[in-house]
Amino acid sequence: MAESMVLTITGFLINPPVNVIDAGGEWQYVAATATVNGSGEGVTLLATKRVMGVVSNGSVQPVGAASMLTANLQFAGGDPGSVPPNMTLQGVHDFGTGNETGSVSSASPELSEFIGGNFTFVAPTLTIFVPGLGAAGASRGTPAKTPAGPSA
Repeated sequence: MAESMVLTITGFLINPPVNVIDAGGEWQYVAATATVNGSGEGVTLLATKRVMGVVSNGSVQPVGAASMLTANLQFAGGDPGSVPPNMTLQGVHDFGTGNETGSVSSASPELSEFIGGNFTFVAPTLTIFVPGLGAAGASRGTPAKTPAGPSA
């Protein structure tokens, strides 16, 4: 069993991100392409960030140090006409560093071993850990293993 999956963001499909301000703050929509390190498998990343805050003169003064984040990863290699292998990440986007952390909240059967695992995103690298293996193994100095991805 793999301890982690490492992806590298390779390009943005929406650049710059789309920002929509409403009475409660701001929504940000991001779409990007990525590859699984080791296998080169293609991934599409679709993310939504929610900044809660006070809206004044067309800008948002954030409440808190981070925005809420939901991201969906869709992997290449699914059968035509079927739902692609996928996983959903939920967490926060830190305003100070731009880094993102959280956990895997759901996944298709091919990626179910990652449900409940933590993730970290420090641009351009996204690392997703298998619960009970990756984060603990990495902290003990055990090198993370990179799987070939869901199509392997």
